[in-house]
Amino acid sequence: MTRPIQIERVKTIFIVVLFLMTILLLYFSWKDSFLVGIKIPIDFLSQEETIPLPFSEDLIKPNEIMVNFGSDAHTIVARKDYKYWDAFVLSVSEFLNRENLTITEITKNQFDEATGYRSIFAKFDYDLPFKDTLAQLDIQANANNIPIEMFTGIAYSTAIQDSIIIYDGKNQKYYRLVSDYDLTALNTIIDDIENNSFDPYFPMRVFLGLDNSTLMPISVKTEMKEIAYGKEINYYETEKIVKLAQTFFGEGFDFVRKITESSGTTIYMYGYGQKILILNKDGAIEYKEELGEASYSALSYFDSLNLAVNFIGTHGSWESLNGTKLTPYLKDAEPIIIDNKSGYRFIFGVIINDHPLYLDGGKQTLSVEVIGNRIANYKRQMLDISQNTLDSLTNEPLRQTMDPINILTDNHMEMKTVLNAAGIIIPGTTETDFFENTSVLIDEIKMGYVKTDEMDGIQTGKVYPAWIFRVGDIYMYFDIFSGKLLSNPNQGPGGV
Repeated sequence: MTRPIQIERVKTIFIVVLFLMTILLLYFSWKDSFLVGIKIPIDFLSQEETIPLPFSEDLIKPNEIMVNFGSDAHTIVARKDYKYWDAFVLSVSEFLNRENLTITEITKNQFDEATGYRSIFAKFDYDLPFKDTLAQLDIQANANNIPIEMFTGIAYSTAIQDSIIIYDGKNQKYYRLVSDYDLTALNTIIDDIENNSFDPYFPMRVFLGLDNSTLMPISVKTEMKEIAYGKEINYYETEKIVKLAQTFFGEGFDFVRKITESSGTTIYMYGYGQKILILNKDGAIEYKEELGEASYSALSYFDSLNLAVNFIGTHGSWESLNGTKLTPYLKDAEPIIIDNKSGYRFIFGVIINDHPLYLDGGKQTLSVEVIGNRIANYKRQMLDISQNTLDSLTNEPLRQTMDPINILTDNHMEMKTVLNAAGIIIPGTTETDFFENTSVLIDEIKMGYVKTDEMDGIQTGKVYPAWIFRVGDIYMYFDIFSGKLLSNPNQGPGGV
Protein backbone atom coordinates (compact mmCIF):
# COMPACT_ATOMS: atom_id res chain seq x y z
CA MET A 1 0.00 0.00 0.00
CA THR A 2 3.04 2.28 0.27
CA ARG A 3 3.19 3.13 -3.42
CA PRO A 4 -0.48 4.33 -3.75
CA ILE A 5 0.00 6.54 -0.65
CA GLN A 6 3.10 8.13 -2.20
CA ILE A 7 1.23 8.70 -5.47
CA GLU A 8 -1.63 10.42 -3.57
CA ARG A 9 0.90 12.64 -1.75
CA VAL A 10 2.48 13.64 -5.08
CA LYS A 11 -0.96 14.45 -6.47
CA THR A 12 -1.77 16.54 -3.39
CA ILE A 13 1.52 18.46 -3.64
CA PHE A 14 0.96 19.02 -7.36
CA ILE A 15 -2.56 20.40 -6.74
CA VAL A 16 -1.20 22.74 -4.02
CA VAL A 17 1.52 24.00 -6.37
CA LEU A 18 -1.02 24.65 -9.13
CA PHE A 19 -3.24 26.50 -6.66
CA LEU A 20 -0.36 28.71 -5.49
CA MET A 21 0.68 29.44 -9.08
CA THR A 22 -2.92 30.45 -9.87
CA ILE A 23 -2.94 32.85 -6.91
CA LEU A 24 0.40 34.36 -8.00
CA LEU A 25 -0.76 34.79 -11.59
CA LEU A 26 -3.93 36.50 -10.42
CA TYR A 27 -1.88 38.75 -8.12
CA PHE A 28 0.49 39.86 -10.86
CA SER A 29 -2.41 40.30 -13.28
CA TRP A 30 -4.23 42.59 -10.85
CA LYS A 31 -0.98 44.33 -9.92
CA ASP A 32 -0.10 45.08 -13.56
CA SER A 33 -3.58 46.41 -14.26
CA PHE A 34 -3.03 49.04 -11.57
CA LEU A 35 0.69 49.76 -11.40
CA VAL A 36 1.43 50.27 -15.04
CA GLY A 37 4.79 49.55 -16.60
CA ILE A 38 7.41 52.05 -17.66
CA LYS A 39 7.06 51.26 -21.35
CA ILE A 40 3.99 51.90 -23.49
CA PRO A 41 2.93 50.91 -27.00
CA ILE A 42 3.66 53.49 -29.67
CA ASP A 43 0.37 52.37 -31.23
CA PHE A 44 -1.74 50.60 -28.65
CA LEU A 45 -3.85 49.05 -31.41
CA SER A 46 -0.97 47.21 -33.02
CA GLN A 47 1.49 47.16 -30.06
CA GLU A 48 4.36 46.65 -32.45
CA GLU A 49 6.95 48.78 -30.66
CA THR A 50 7.35 50.68 -27.42
CA ILE A 51 8.44 54.17 -26.50
CA PRO A 52 9.54 55.51 -23.10
CA LEU A 53 7.21 57.64 -21.04
CA PRO A 54 8.09 61.33 -20.65
CA PHE A 55 10.24 62.11 -17.62
CA SER A 56 8.90 64.45 -14.94
CA GLU A 57 11.79 66.87 -15.43
CA ASP A 58 10.93 67.10 -19.14
CA LEU A 59 7.30 67.94 -18.36
CA ILE A 60 7.95 70.59 -15.70
CA LYS A 61 9.37 73.42 -17.75
CA PRO A 62 8.78 77.13 -17.02
CA ASN A 63 5.77 78.63 -18.75
CA GLU A 64 7.85 81.72 -19.48
CA ILE A 65 11.51 82.64 -19.39
CA MET A 66 11.54 86.44 -19.40
CA VAL A 67 14.78 88.27 -20.13
CA ASN A 68 15.26 91.97 -19.40
CA PHE A 69 18.05 93.57 -21.45
CA GLY A 70 17.66 96.90 -19.64
CA SER A 71 15.82 100.10 -20.60
CA ASP A 72 12.50 98.18 -20.74
CA ALA A 73 13.66 96.00 -23.66
CA HIS A 74 12.67 92.39 -23.05
CA THR A 75 12.12 89.07 -24.76
CA ILE A 76 10.41 85.81 -23.84
CA VAL A 77 12.53 82.80 -24.71
CA ALA A 78 10.92 80.49 -27.27
CA ARG A 79 10.38 76.89 -26.22
CA LYS A 80 12.81 75.67 -28.87
CA ASP A 81 15.51 77.60 -27.00
CA TYR A 82 14.90 76.02 -23.60
CA LYS A 83 18.53 74.93 -23.67
CA TYR A 84 18.96 78.18 -21.73
CA TRP A 85 16.79 76.75 -18.96
CA ASP A 86 19.07 73.71 -18.72
CA ALA A 87 22.11 76.01 -18.46
CA PHE A 88 20.30 78.10 -15.85
CA VAL A 89 19.55 75.01 -13.75
CA LEU A 90 23.21 73.92 -13.93
CA SER A 91 24.41 77.26 -12.51
CA VAL A 92 21.71 77.25 -9.83
CA SER A 93 22.76 73.76 -8.76
CA GLU A 94 26.35 74.90 -8.23
CA PHE A 95 25.13 78.02 -6.44
CA LEU A 96 22.86 76.20 -3.99
CA ASN A 97 25.45 73.57 -3.12
CA ARG A 98 27.67 76.06 -1.26
CA GLU A 99 28.18 75.63 2.49
CA ASN A 100 27.93 79.35 3.24
CA LEU A 101 24.51 79.78 1.65
CA THR A 102 22.39 82.46 3.35
CA ILE A 103 18.76 83.44 2.82
CA THR A 104 16.63 86.49 3.57
CA GLU A 105 13.01 87.27 2.72
CA ILE A 106 12.49 90.33 0.51
CA THR A 107 9.45 92.29 -0.61
CA LYS A 108 7.78 92.25 -4.02
CA ASN A 109 8.96 95.82 -4.56
CA GLN A 110 12.54 94.70 -3.98
CA PHE A 111 12.02 91.83 -6.42
CA ASP A 112 10.56 94.19 -9.05
CA GLU A 113 13.47 96.60 -8.53
CA ALA A 114 16.05 93.83 -9.00
CA THR A 115 14.40 92.39 -12.13
CA GLY A 116 13.99 95.91 -13.50
CA TYR A 117 17.69 95.71 -14.34
CA ARG A 118 19.35 93.32 -16.76
CA SER A 119 17.95 90.00 -15.56
CA ILE A 120 16.35 86.64 -16.31
CA PHE A 121 13.22 85.27 -14.64
CA ALA A 122 11.89 81.73 -15.19
CA LYS A 123 8.27 81.42 -14.03
CA PHE A 124 5.95 78.41 -13.78
CA ASP A 125 2.16 78.51 -14.05
CA TYR A 126 1.84 76.32 -10.96
CA ASP A 127 3.50 75.83 -7.57
CA LEU A 128 6.07 73.09 -7.00
CA PRO A 129 7.33 71.72 -3.65
CA PHE A 130 10.72 73.40 -3.29
CA LYS A 131 12.97 70.68 -1.89
CA ASP A 132 11.34 67.86 -3.87
CA THR A 133 11.74 69.89 -7.06
CA LEU A 134 15.45 70.40 -6.41
CA ALA A 135 15.83 66.64 -6.06
CA GLN A 136 13.74 66.01 -9.20
CA LEU A 137 15.91 68.39 -11.24
CA ASP A 138 19.01 66.73 -9.78
CA ILE A 139 20.07 69.97 -8.08
CA GLN A 140 22.51 69.24 -5.28
CA ALA A 141 21.55 71.86 -2.71
CA ASN A 142 22.54 72.68 0.84
CA ALA A 143 18.83 73.24 1.44
CA ASN A 144 18.18 71.71 4.87
CA ASN A 145 17.86 75.10 6.55
CA ILE A 146 16.07 76.90 3.69
CA PRO A 147 12.52 77.76 4.88
CA ILE A 148 10.99 77.82 1.37
CA GLU A 149 7.83 75.76 1.02
CA MET A 150 6.89 76.14 -2.65
CA PHE A 151 8.74 77.07 -5.83
CA THR A 152 6.99 79.05 -8.59
CA GLY A 153 9.85 80.97 -10.19
CA ILE A 154 13.52 81.79 -10.03
CA ALA A 155 15.32 84.98 -11.04
CA TYR A 156 18.82 86.36 -11.43
CA SER A 157 19.69 90.04 -11.76
CA THR A 158 22.98 91.68 -12.68
CA ALA A 159 22.13 94.25 -10.00
CA ILE A 160 22.84 91.60 -7.31
CA GLN A 161 25.32 89.23 -8.93
CA ASP A 162 25.96 87.20 -5.77
CA SER A 163 22.30 86.19 -5.48
CA ILE A 164 19.37 84.36 -6.94
CA ILE A 165 15.74 85.07 -6.01
CA ILE A 166 13.16 82.34 -5.40
CA TYR A 167 9.47 83.16 -5.82
CA ASP A 168 6.93 81.19 -3.75
CA GLY A 169 3.63 81.88 -5.50
CA LYS A 170 1.49 79.90 -3.06
CA ASN A 171 2.49 82.10 -0.14
CA GLN A 172 3.32 85.20 -2.21
CA LYS A 173 6.83 85.39 -0.80
CA TYR A 174 10.21 86.22 -2.30
CA TYR A 175 13.57 85.01 -1.00
CA ARG A 176 17.07 86.26 -1.78
CA LEU A 177 19.71 83.54 -1.57
CA VAL A 178 23.40 84.48 -1.41
CA SER A 179 26.51 82.32 -1.77
CA ASP A 180 30.11 82.71 -2.89
CA TYR A 181 29.54 80.92 -6.23
CA ASP A 182 30.48 82.96 -9.32
CA LEU A 183 27.26 83.56 -11.28
CA THR A 184 28.85 85.26 -14.30
CA ALA A 185 27.74 82.28 -16.40
CA LEU A 186 24.21 83.68 -16.09
CA ASN A 187 25.45 86.99 -17.50
CA THR A 188 26.69 85.00 -20.47
CA ILE A 189 23.23 83.44 -20.96
CA ILE A 190 21.61 86.89 -21.10
CA ASP A 191 24.31 88.12 -23.51
CA ASP A 192 23.86 85.09 -25.77
CA ILE A 193 20.09 85.56 -25.96
CA GLU A 194 20.55 89.24 -26.76
CA ASN A 195 23.13 88.56 -29.48
CA ASN A 196 20.82 86.11 -31.25
CA SER A 197 17.66 87.11 -33.07
CA PHE A 198 14.76 87.46 -30.67
CA ASP A 199 11.24 88.88 -30.67
CA PRO A 200 11.19 92.24 -28.84
CA TYR A 201 8.75 92.71 -25.94
CA PHE A 202 8.05 95.85 -23.93
CA PRO A 203 5.85 96.45 -20.87
CA MET A 204 2.37 97.64 -21.84
CA ARG A 205 2.92 100.81 -19.81
CA VAL A 206 5.57 101.85 -22.36
CA PHE A 207 2.98 101.76 -25.17
CA LEU A 208 -0.09 102.94 -23.31
CA GLY A 209 1.10 104.95 -20.33
CA LEU A 210 -0.99 102.73 -18.03
CA ASP A 211 -0.11 100.92 -14.83
CA ASN A 212 0.43 97.51 -16.44
CA SER A 213 3.83 95.82 -16.74
CA THR A 214 2.58 92.83 -18.75
CA LEU A 215 4.99 92.23 -21.62
CA MET A 216 3.62 92.94 -25.09
CA PRO A 217 5.43 91.73 -28.23
CA ILE A 218 5.85 93.91 -31.29
CA SER A 219 6.64 93.24 -34.94
CA VAL A 220 6.51 89.45 -34.82
CA LYS A 221 6.87 87.16 -37.82
CA THR A 222 5.81 83.52 -37.74
CA GLU A 223 5.54 80.38 -39.85
CA MET A 224 2.20 79.48 -38.23
CA LYS A 225 -0.83 78.63 -40.38
CA GLU A 226 -4.22 76.94 -40.14
CA ILE A 227 -3.85 73.20 -39.53
CA ALA A 228 -6.41 70.51 -40.27
CA TYR A 229 -7.03 67.91 -37.58
CA GLY A 230 -9.22 64.88 -37.02
CA LYS A 231 -10.64 63.09 -33.98
CA GLU A 232 -8.36 60.46 -32.55
CA ILE A 233 -11.35 58.16 -32.16
CA ASN A 234 -14.75 58.18 -33.90
CA TYR A 235 -17.99 56.76 -32.53
CA TYR A 236 -18.28 54.26 -35.40
CA GLU A 237 -14.76 52.78 -34.96
CA THR A 238 -16.00 49.84 -32.93
CA GLU A 239 -12.77 47.84 -32.85
CA LYS A 240 -10.71 50.83 -31.74
CA ILE A 241 -13.25 51.69 -29.03
CA VAL A 242 -13.23 48.12 -27.70
CA LYS A 243 -9.44 48.00 -27.57
CA LEU A 244 -9.32 51.29 -25.71
CA ALA A 245 -12.00 50.14 -23.25
CA GLN A 246 -10.02 46.98 -22.58
CA THR A 247 -7.15 49.08 -21.21
CA PHE A 248 -9.53 50.23 -18.46
CA PHE A 249 -11.57 47.07 -17.78
CA GLY A 250 -9.49 44.16 -19.07
CA GLU A 251 -10.18 41.96 -22.07
CA GLY A 252 -13.04 39.98 -20.58
CA PHE A 253 -15.37 42.89 -19.80
CA ASP A 254 -16.66 40.92 -16.82
CA PHE A 255 -19.44 42.85 -15.03
CA VAL A 256 -19.13 45.68 -17.60
CA ARG A 257 -22.24 47.05 -19.31
CA LYS A 258 -22.16 48.94 -22.60
CA ILE A 259 -24.63 51.72 -23.31
CA THR A 260 -24.84 53.39 -26.72
CA GLU A 261 -26.81 56.63 -26.73
CA SER A 262 -28.67 58.01 -29.73
CA SER A 263 -26.18 60.91 -29.88
CA GLY A 264 -23.37 58.45 -30.64
CA THR A 265 -21.84 58.58 -27.15
CA THR A 266 -20.68 55.18 -25.88
CA ILE A 267 -20.63 54.44 -22.13
CA TYR A 268 -18.97 51.47 -20.42
CA MET A 269 -20.00 50.94 -16.79
CA TYR A 270 -18.47 48.51 -14.32
CA GLY A 271 -20.81 47.15 -11.63
CA TYR A 272 -23.12 49.85 -10.31
CA GLY A 273 -21.03 52.74 -11.55
CA GLN A 274 -17.82 52.10 -9.62
CA LYS A 275 -15.95 52.68 -12.90
CA ILE A 276 -17.32 54.56 -15.90
CA LEU A 277 -15.74 55.18 -19.30
CA ILE A 278 -17.43 57.73 -21.60
CA LEU A 279 -16.46 58.07 -25.27
CA ASN A 280 -18.17 61.15 -26.67
CA LYS A 281 -19.13 61.67 -30.29
CA ASP A 282 -16.71 64.64 -30.51
CA GLY A 283 -13.77 62.32 -29.73
CA ALA A 284 -13.41 63.33 -26.08
CA ILE A 285 -12.82 60.55 -23.54
CA GLU A 286 -13.55 60.58 -19.80
CA TYR A 287 -12.93 57.88 -17.18
CA LYS A 288 -14.31 58.13 -13.63
CA GLU A 289 -13.72 55.82 -10.70
CA GLU A 290 -15.37 55.83 -7.28
CA LEU A 291 -12.81 55.82 -4.48
CA GLY A 292 -15.09 53.93 -2.08
CA GLU A 293 -13.64 52.66 1.19
CA ALA A 294 -10.49 51.20 -0.33
CA SER A 295 -7.27 51.69 1.61
CA TYR A 296 -5.80 55.15 1.13
CA SER A 297 -2.23 56.32 1.40
CA ALA A 298 -1.26 59.86 0.40
CA LEU A 299 1.46 60.16 -2.22
CA SER A 300 4.01 62.94 -2.65
CA TYR A 301 3.69 65.49 -5.45
CA PHE A 302 6.10 63.74 -7.79
CA ASP A 303 4.91 60.22 -6.96
CA SER A 304 1.41 61.42 -7.87
CA LEU A 305 2.74 63.01 -11.06
CA ASN A 306 4.52 59.81 -12.05
CA LEU A 307 1.34 57.80 -11.43
CA ALA A 308 -0.57 60.18 -13.72
CA VAL A 309 2.13 59.91 -16.39
CA ASN A 310 2.03 56.11 -16.27
CA PHE A 311 -1.76 56.02 -16.37
CA ILE A 312 -1.92 58.15 -19.51
CA GLY A 313 0.79 55.97 -21.04
CA THR A 314 -1.31 52.82 -20.77
CA HIS A 315 -4.73 54.38 -21.40
CA GLY A 316 -4.42 56.02 -24.78
CA SER A 317 -0.68 56.89 -24.71
CA TRP A 318 1.07 60.26 -24.94
CA GLU A 319 0.43 60.41 -28.66
CA SER A 320 -2.89 60.35 -30.45
CA LEU A 321 -4.33 56.87 -30.92
CA ASN A 322 -3.13 57.05 -34.53
CA GLY A 323 0.44 57.94 -33.59
CA THR A 324 0.61 61.75 -33.98
CA LYS A 325 3.65 62.95 -32.02
CA LEU A 326 2.87 66.15 -30.10
CA THR A 327 5.27 67.41 -27.43
CA PRO A 328 3.64 67.21 -23.97
CA TYR A 329 4.22 69.50 -21.00
CA LEU A 330 2.68 70.08 -17.58
CA LYS A 331 0.33 73.05 -17.97
CA ASP A 332 -1.17 73.21 -14.48
CA ALA A 333 -1.18 71.34 -11.18
CA GLU A 334 -3.12 71.89 -8.00
CA PRO A 335 -3.93 70.02 -4.78
CA ILE A 336 -7.47 68.63 -4.51
CA ILE A 337 -9.59 66.82 -1.93
CA ILE A 338 -12.19 64.16 -2.83
CA ASP A 339 -14.14 62.26 -0.16
CA ASN A 340 -11.81 63.73 2.49
CA LYS A 341 -8.82 62.27 0.68
CA SER A 342 -6.11 64.54 -0.68
CA GLY A 343 -4.36 64.37 -4.03
CA TYR A 344 -3.54 66.39 -7.13
CA ARG A 345 -5.10 67.41 -10.41
CA PHE A 346 -2.57 67.52 -13.26
CA ILE A 347 -3.38 69.22 -16.57
CA PHE A 348 -1.09 68.45 -19.48
CA GLY A 349 -0.76 70.47 -22.66
CA VAL A 350 0.84 69.79 -26.01
CA ILE A 351 3.12 71.83 -28.23
CA ILE A 352 2.68 72.12 -32.00
CA ASN A 353 5.91 73.21 -33.65
CA ASP A 354 7.04 75.23 -30.61
CA HIS A 355 3.60 76.77 -29.92
CA PRO A 356 1.11 75.65 -27.24
CA LEU A 357 -2.30 74.36 -28.26
CA TYR A 358 -5.40 75.85 -26.61
CA LEU A 359 -8.94 74.48 -26.51
CA ASP A 360 -11.61 77.11 -25.98
CA GLY A 361 -14.41 76.72 -23.47
CA GLY A 362 -12.05 75.70 -20.67
CA LYS A 363 -11.46 72.23 -22.15
CA GLN A 364 -8.18 70.37 -21.81
CA THR A 365 -6.18 67.94 -23.90
CA LEU A 366 -5.20 65.73 -20.96
CA SER A 367 -6.11 65.93 -17.28
CA VAL A 368 -5.75 63.40 -14.46
CA GLU A 369 -6.97 63.52 -10.85
CA VAL A 370 -4.81 61.39 -8.55
CA ILE A 371 -6.04 60.58 -5.04
CA GLY A 372 -3.49 58.57 -3.11
CA ASN A 373 -2.59 55.64 -5.34
CA ARG A 374 -5.87 55.78 -7.28
CA ILE A 375 -7.01 57.58 -10.44
CA ALA A 376 -10.30 59.33 -9.70
CA ASN A 377 -10.80 61.05 -13.05
CA TYR A 378 -9.13 61.10 -16.47
CA LYS A 379 -10.10 63.33 -19.39
CA ARG A 380 -8.63 63.19 -22.85
CA GLN A 381 -9.25 65.16 -26.04
CA MET A 382 -6.14 64.61 -28.13
CA LEU A 383 -6.22 65.92 -31.67
CA ASP A 384 -5.10 63.80 -34.59
CA ILE A 385 -2.86 65.76 -36.98
CA SER A 386 -1.00 64.05 -39.80
CA GLN A 387 2.73 63.75 -39.29
CA ASN A 388 3.33 65.15 -42.79
CA THR A 389 1.46 68.32 -41.81
CA LEU A 390 3.57 68.72 -38.68
CA ASP A 391 6.81 68.11 -40.57
CA SER A 392 5.89 70.65 -43.26
CA LEU A 393 5.42 73.49 -40.74
CA THR A 394 9.16 73.98 -40.40
CA ASN A 395 9.35 74.88 -44.11
CA GLU A 396 6.59 77.49 -44.06
CA PRO A 397 7.63 81.06 -45.00
CA LEU A 398 7.60 83.69 -42.27
CA ARG A 399 4.62 86.06 -42.34
CA GLN A 400 4.11 89.32 -40.50
CA THR A 401 1.49 89.09 -37.74
CA MET A 402 -0.87 91.85 -36.71
CA ASP A 403 0.72 93.67 -33.77
CA PRO A 404 -1.06 92.91 -30.47
CA ILE A 405 -1.42 96.61 -29.72
CA ASN A 406 -3.51 96.97 -32.90
CA ILE A 407 -5.61 93.96 -31.92
CA LEU A 408 -6.22 95.58 -28.56
CA THR A 409 -7.12 98.89 -30.21
CA ASP A 410 -9.50 97.28 -32.72
CA ASN A 411 -11.13 94.78 -30.37
CA HIS A 412 -11.26 96.37 -26.92
CA MET A 413 -15.06 96.71 -27.08
CA GLU A 414 -15.41 93.00 -27.93
CA MET A 415 -13.02 92.20 -25.07
CA LYS A 416 -15.20 94.28 -22.75
CA THR A 417 -18.26 92.30 -23.84
CA VAL A 418 -16.50 88.96 -23.20
CA LEU A 419 -15.24 90.09 -19.79
CA ASN A 420 -18.63 91.52 -18.79
CA ALA A 421 -20.26 88.19 -19.70
CA ALA A 422 -17.74 86.45 -17.41
CA GLY A 423 -18.62 88.75 -14.51
CA ILE A 424 -15.72 91.19 -14.89
CA ILE A 425 -17.39 94.56 -15.28
CA ILE A 426 -15.37 97.17 -17.18
CA PRO A 427 -16.24 100.63 -15.86
CA GLY A 428 -16.38 103.77 -17.95
CA THR A 429 -18.61 106.17 -19.88
CA THR A 430 -16.51 106.73 -23.00
CA GLU A 431 -14.73 104.45 -25.44
CA THR A 432 -11.41 105.77 -24.13
CA ASP A 433 -12.44 104.72 -20.61
CA PHE A 434 -13.34 101.23 -21.82
CA PHE A 435 -10.05 100.93 -23.73
CA GLU A 436 -7.89 101.96 -20.77
CA ASN A 437 -9.84 99.98 -18.18
CA THR A 438 -9.70 96.85 -20.34
CA SER A 439 -6.01 97.27 -21.18
CA VAL A 440 -4.96 97.61 -17.56
CA LEU A 441 -6.43 94.17 -16.79
CA ILE A 442 -4.44 92.19 -19.39
CA ASP A 443 -2.27 89.62 -17.56
CA GLU A 444 -0.61 87.87 -20.50
CA ILE A 445 -0.21 88.08 -24.28
CA LYS A 446 1.24 85.16 -26.23
CA MET A 447 1.02 83.22 -29.49
CA GLY A 448 -0.45 79.76 -29.81
CA TYR A 449 -2.80 77.50 -31.74
CA VAL A 450 -6.46 77.38 -30.77
CA LYS A 451 -9.16 74.80 -31.47
CA THR A 452 -12.57 76.40 -31.40
CA ASP A 453 -15.76 74.33 -31.17
CA GLU A 454 -17.33 76.41 -33.89
CA MET A 455 -16.31 79.06 -36.38
CA ASP A 456 -19.09 80.93 -38.14
CA GLY A 457 -21.56 78.32 -36.86
CA ILE A 458 -19.94 75.25 -38.40
CA GLN A 459 -17.43 72.63 -37.31
CA THR A 460 -14.22 73.52 -39.14
CA GLY A 461 -11.83 70.71 -38.28
CA LYS A 462 -8.95 73.20 -38.03
CA VAL A 463 -6.78 74.78 -35.39
CA TYR A 464 -5.92 78.43 -35.92
CA PRO A 465 -2.82 80.49 -35.13
CA ALA A 466 -3.83 83.09 -32.58
CA TRP A 467 -2.82 85.89 -30.29
CA ILE A 468 -4.05 84.89 -26.84
CA PHE A 469 -5.01 87.64 -24.41
CA ARG A 470 -5.54 86.46 -20.82
CA VAL A 471 -7.36 88.28 -18.03
CA GLY A 472 -7.28 86.12 -14.90
CA ASP A 473 -8.87 82.83 -16.00
CA ILE A 474 -10.44 84.31 -19.14
CA TYR A 475 -8.74 83.55 -22.46
CA MET A 476 -9.60 85.52 -25.61
CA TYR A 477 -8.31 84.32 -28.98
CA PHE A 478 -7.70 86.51 -32.04
CA ASP A 479 -6.58 85.51 -35.52
CA ILE A 480 -2.88 86.23 -35.66
CA PHE A 481 -3.04 87.87 -39.09
CA SER A 482 -6.49 89.48 -39.34
CA GLY A 483 -7.08 90.23 -35.66
CA LYS A 484 -10.59 88.71 -35.81
CA LEU A 485 -12.02 87.31 -32.57
CA LEU A 486 -11.95 83.53 -33.06
CA SER A 487 -14.44 82.47 -30.42
CA ASN A 488 -16.50 83.55 -27.46
CA PRO A 489 -14.65 81.57 -24.78
CA ASN A 490 -16.10 80.44 -21.49
CA GLN A 491 -14.48 81.10 -18.16
CA GLY A 492 -11.81 78.61 -17.15
CA PRO A 493 -8.21 77.74 -17.89
CA GLY A 494 -8.12 77.66 -21.68
CA GLY A 495 -4.51 76.72 -22.28
CA VAL A 496 -3.87 73.01 -22.55
